[in-house]
Amino acid sequence: MSQPREESARQALEHLQRAVLETIAAARSALDVAEELVRDPAHLAGLAAAMATIADAVGGIMNDAMTARRHEPGGRPGDNGANHRADRNVEHISVG
Repeated sequence: MSQPREESARQALEHLQRAVLETIAAARSALDVAEELVRDPAHLAGLAAAMATIADAVGGIMNDAMTARRHEPGGRPGDNGANHRADRNVEHISVG
């Protein structure tokens, strides 16, 4: 093998080793979190509450966006959206 190829192979192996070590470190961190949740379920309850709060906030934002969308041209029920700028190239097909 020529010198440049050997150097490239060595560098590739070093990168691969670092990547594997990072993957192992990430797995250890994930296991630490899992162990803490098993040992103290109160942390899980707090995490679940935080996720529920985020989901509620996202739901509210989406609801507001959908309400605003209905008041825009092309956003009325039954309208195919042909006049709405974002829907110009979208064909809406009613089902049922």
